[in-house]
Amino acid sequence: MRDSRRVDHQALTQGAFSGAAAFAKAAPLVVLDTVILAAFVDLARRLLLPTGSTSPYLVGTVEAVLGVFVFAPMIIAAHRYSVAGMLTPRLTGSLAGPIFGRFVKTSLILSLITVAGYAGGAFLSEALDPPLGTAVFFMAFAATIALSVRLGPLFPAISVNANGAGWGAAWRDTAGYGWRIFFVLAICSLPFILLGLPLETAMREVEILRVAGLILTLVRAVLETGWTLVLACAAGLIYKELARELLLAPPSGGASGGNHG
Repeated sequence: MRDSRRVDHQALTQGAFSGAAAFAKAAPLVVLDTVILAAFVDLARRLLLPTGSTSPYLVGTVEAVLGVFVFAPMIIAAHRYSVAGMLTPRLTGSLAGPIFGRFVKTSLILSLITVAGYAGGAFLSEALDPPLGTAVFFMAFAATIALSVRLGPLFPAISVNANGAGWGAAWRDTAGYGWRIFFVLAICSLPFILLGLPLETAMREVEILRVAGLILTLVRAVLETGWTLVLACAAGLIYKELARELLLAPPSGGASGGNHG
């Protein structure tokens, strides 16, 4: 039987950005609360674990874990909106029921696997002579990216409480589409990366608690929230296109904790 599924880079990229804008318009408090929370958490992390004087592996692990808890409620709400048209007007709406716990647990496992793969590759690259060490590092880094890309549709499936939501189902549903999914996510990420690089440079040049430092912290929170929202919408659209074993939830329901829009 011919596989009718397809990943249209242009359509999915445009859909991700337009979907993110529509979600922000429909649920502005979810986005605003996420920006404020992200700014406070980022400020606290940089005060307690200064980037320059703290192990980058520790900083990366802490940021990965904190990022899961900060952004999970908004991501769940965005997934529900992009997949099933369900509107969750406040962050607390994503916290109700078992979905949030399962989403966070799955996100933490994947985040820690990614951090461990990156750190392990970096450690081996330092222990081995070049070019072998460099090759090992890039292989480890590529493996973690590939794992995240292939398992990405699992998260919208969890958010809408799809019956078939599971690691293996996500892996099988994305078989043969890894590169195409990667390119969609890369295109969606490019504007935020280009804006984020000079921002990170500027943040290293100012004191955290000065007015300029606080403003840059807020700008960074806005950028990270926007980036996360666009990727969440992209993941929802990819899930709708590729889901087979993940089993799409009915458009009219199947996810608890949200209001229908």
